[in-house]
Order: sequence, then C-alpha cells, then structure tokens
Amino acid sequence: MRLPTSSRMFGTALEPFARGAYRAGLRAFPILYPAERRRFFKDDQMTVAVARAELRPHSGFIDAGANAGVILRSLVKCAPQGHQFAFEPIPYLAQTLRRKYPSVQVHQLALSDFEGDAEFRFVRSRPALSSLRMSGDVEIASDDQLIQVKVRRLDDVISADIPIHFLKLDVEGAEAAMLRGAERTLRVHRPVVVFESGATRLEDVLAALRPAQMRVASLDDDAARSSPNEADLLRLAEQRGDYMFVARPAD
Repeated sequence: MRLPTSSRMFGTALEPFARGAYRAGLRAFPILYPAERRRFFKDDQMTVAVARAELRPHSGFIDAGANAGVILRSLVKCAPQGHQFAFEPIPYLAQTLRRKYPSVQVHQLALSDFEGDAEFRFVRSRPALSSLRMSGDVEIASDDQLIQVKVRRLDDVISADIPIHFLKLDVEGAEAAMLRGAERTLRVHRPVVVFESGATRLEDVLAALRPAQMRVASLDDDAARSSPNEADLLRLAEQRGDYMFVARPAD
C-alpha cells in the first residue's frame, strides 16, 4: 500500500502507528480519502487475499518491487518457513527490508530480461512510483533522481530447484521485460502471479506469460474465478488505466 507517510516514516518507530492510523481511518471514513488511495488499499487487500489462498507455511514466494514491504509482511506471515525472496533496487529501502525481515533474501536489484547496469528513476516523494528508465520515457521531473542500479534476470538469481508458488510484481512499467527474464521460473514452477499493468503495456505482458501457458484475469474477476479473453482484458485496461491482474496456470 502506498501510504503518503511511507517515505518519511518507513523503518522508524512511528511506522506501525502511522500505518494503523491510516488503515483505521480508511475503513471508518473512506470518502475522506482520494479515490486513488482507496483503490490502492483495496488492491493490496485483494493481493494479500490471493496470497493467503495460495501459500502454505513452506511455500516459496517472490516480492518483485517490494518497496516499503507492506505486501512482503503478509507474505512472510503466510509462508514463514518457505523460500522468501524480495527485490528492491532503491538502496535505503533494500537495507531497511533486510533489517525488518531477516528471514527474507533481499536483493538490491532491478529485474528485467538482461544483466548489467541501468538508469533507474527514483521518485523521492513517492518511491513506489520509481522504475527502470525505459527508452521513450518522459523527461525527468524535478522531484526525480536518476540512480544507477544493478539489473538481473530472475532466472539467473533464483536456482531452478527452488519451488516458487507466488509472485507479486509491482515494477512500474517493466512488467513484460521482468517476466521474460523469469520464463523458466514461470514455466517450471507455475506460480500464481499478481501484477499491475495498463493498456499500453498489457499486450506485451500477456505475450511474456504465453510460453508458461498462464490464464490472466483482472484481480476483481479472479475473485469470481472468471477469466476473460485477451481482447476483453485489453479493453478493460483501456477503460481503467493501470489495473491489477492475476495470472494462473491454465491447467
């Protein structure tokens, strides 16, 4: 969940109180919160619900784009004895995640379909919106900072013999490239994948998932076990903008 206070209070003694107060206020007085914040809160709740249904105590999971660790905290509770991986390229966030979640293997990396170094757009006021700088991106805003980060393919970081059951993916536009770099993990282990995408990116994401024979639904439709065809999914993305989706093994 993207809290307005997260960048200032994350990792401090005030963080649990800030998050608790935010959630309590959102539940009691939702109309007082911007629609975007309400949507993020709902998306996080539904993502955790999918994870709880899929994960067992010894399951393996990956949080790609862990940011402040809100979803990661729930994943650790769901699978406390499993293989736990988190990826976060922003240095101070990765360091704090290591301190807060000692059982998790936290990698200070961005994930894509290549190995090397790359420019990463760090949005200082809202770190959750930070992302790899892709060709054709808009100019860097005054609040943004370009930093150099290490980039790896997921298949090169996690051993093929480690079973992965759940993958949460929030990489702000780099979804398709990240999934292409995870082709073996998807094909061999068939994890359930929760990801955010939009109309301009979804077609590439669906293509990246196709070798693993995944069926994709919106997060809302997944709760009803409905699986629209790709054309309907693309229309949904065009109508709603950035939206949450779930990919599951087709068989």
